[in-house]
Amino acid sequence: DPGNDDDPDRSDVLLALDGERIHFDFITSERIGPPIVFINGDNETQTSVIQRDNASGSQDGRHWRASYQVDRASDTDVREVVFSISSFIDPAGNTNSLADFTADNAIEKVAIDVTDPHVTSAVLVASDSSLSRDIDRPGYQLALADETITLRFETSERVETPSSLTINDQSMITVSSQSGDTTGKKWEAVTSVSGLSSDSEVSFVIAGFEDPSGNPMSSSNTTYVDRTSDNSRIWMDVTDPHVTSAVLVASDSS
Repeated sequence: DPGNDDDPDRSDVLLALDGERIHFDFITSERIGPPIVFINGDNETQTSVIQRDNASGSQDGRHWRASYQVDRASDTDVREVVFSISSFIDPAGNTNSLADFTADNAIEKVAIDVTDPHVTSAVLVASDSSLSRDIDRPGYQLALADETITLRFETSERVETPSSLTINDQSMITVSSQSGDTTGKKWEAVTSVSGLSSDSEVSFVIAGFEDPSGNPMSSSNTTYVDRTSDNSRIWMDVTDPHVTSAVLVASDSS
């Protein structure tokens, strides 16, 4: 069944995830025959409807429950689920007035969330981001030993703090919201150049996040989990220069 949404952008909404069932309980003014109830304005998507017991524990033809099971194979995200009571008839043959419902008497609403969040952009920034420090590596930013490297990235929707990000195969790197961000979609991780014995290019892997509904990071939309979206690159230069050869030559070398 839908659970409470801990997304601060939608605090009045219960979220239904893949495989969860949404129930819509309603009472009619008199005994009716089995009603037909559709969901989300789609007159082809019919819910299953059963009678419910009344307060006395018996079925009186007035208490009903329409149910729908969320399936990511056929459903998309829906901000407010709409139940449409399409038709029912009382024993005398009178038909109902059509009605749509997006909230119950307690003003609780339900949304469907079946989309997995993903990384939409990623950028690498060296503490000195000048691209002209090393003419032998055009297009690279240069980072020396003990200088900082920042990875900034954005996600497709609000997510919980990513917990499994690595930079240069280093784990346990702190990830925090970018300064001033309140969307829950802009993140950054900062580390320093250390523990290297040879020069190399910065690498990273973004992993370990989910949206407030509990949908995990997408396993198919992974374009920018390990590469930048703007082609930004950093070369870590940690080796000191040295003389590789020396030759003495006399003015007359014969």
